[in-house]
This record gives sequence, structure tokens and C-alpha cells, in this order.
Amino acid sequence: MPTLTTPLDDALASTSAVRLLRLFTSTSEPISGREAGRRIRMAKRTADLALRELLARGLVVREDTRAEALYRINREHTLVATALIPLFAAEQQWTDALFQTLRNLISDAAAEVNAEVMWAGIYGSVARSEEDAKSDLDLAVVTRTASEAQALHRPISDRAFDFTVRFGQRLSPFIQPLAQLKRLSAANDPLVKGLERDARRLVGNADIADLLRG
Repeated sequence: MPTLTTPLDDALASTSAVRLLRLFTSTSEPISGREAGRRIRMAKRTADLALRELLARGLVVREDTRAEALYRINREHTLVATALIPLFAAEQQWTDALFQTLRNLISDAAAEVNAEVMWAGIYGSVARSEEDAKSDLDLAVVTRTASEAQALHRPISDRAFDFTVRFGQRLSPFIQPLAQLKRLSAANDPLVKGLERDARRLVGNADIADLLRG
């Protein structure tokens, strides 16, 4: 059970608990244990064990229906109201700020060298939510011409350090003209195929796979 002075030690004791609390603080609807596990890609037994701990601490409440047990965050719990809800809101703001800063970084770098960015996005382990502490943030940038791609390397690299200081993410830029990416895609290059499969778009009006097929 939580102590009087360090209740967050127990509330955030496991990754499973954190992921469930993040989910429950983001919605007001009751959710079954099975559905909660599905939404956060967690095995049902793992979710059930974590829910049992959260129930014991009073952070979630259970509603029994004829069909199944439903769970929701206990918004009357002082720790939920004063710490957990603001914490996960701040986490989302951090993510939103990171993506907007990346967009600004790309826009400013392109303006500096008068380059046209046709598409940009993140890919790799971070985009798949499979990263670890050693993972870089893979950033792909697609230009119209080879000279624009070459020109963009310096201004993006110049801005990468400040981005890392602010967000703790090391940028690994992959900057290519569209024609070259199309050739690599046609040759089944594994990096480009991974880009097509996993990328999360930051700049551009179409998904990268559609752009490469166009």
C-alpha cells in the first residue's frame, strides 16, 4: 500500500500500471479489463494483475454489470486529481510540443537554404513505439531535387543539438530526393520499406507510400 510521503512510488510502480492509468485518465467511459488491455496492447492477465493493484490503492473503481466488470479512474481520489491527471496531461503536451518543434525545425531549415520539402516524418523504432534508451529519433525528409536534399543536411544538423537538449531525443536525419527514394523503393530497400510501413507524417499532404507510388 502507498506510504503517506511517497504515494507515487506505488501508483507508478510498474509500466503496466502507468499505461493503464494513462488510458483511464484520458477517458470518462468505463472500460472492461479486456478492452483496456486491447487498447494498450497488453495481455489480459497482465492487465488484470495491474488493475487489481490499482483497485487496492483506490486509484480506479470497479463497476459490475451483468456482462462484465468495468473500470474507470477514481477522479475523487486526491492523488488522481492533483497529480496523475496533470501528469498525463503534461506528457501529452510534451509529445505535441515535440512534433510541432520538429515541424518548425524542418520549415526553418528549408527556408534557410530555399529548399522545398515534399514530405517529412518519423520512422523506425520510435514510430513503432519499440524504442529503448539508446534509440535515435529517425527523421525522414523528402525533397524535390538532389541539390535541395544535400543543402538541407547542414541546417537540420545545426538545429539537432538544441532539439536533443529540449526533448532528450537524438535526431538521425535521412534526407533524400523523391526520385532516389522511388528507386530505392522499387529495389525493395529494407530501410525505405520500413519507412513506408512505419512512418508517422509531420509534413506533406499524403502518406509516404502514396507519394512513392505517385
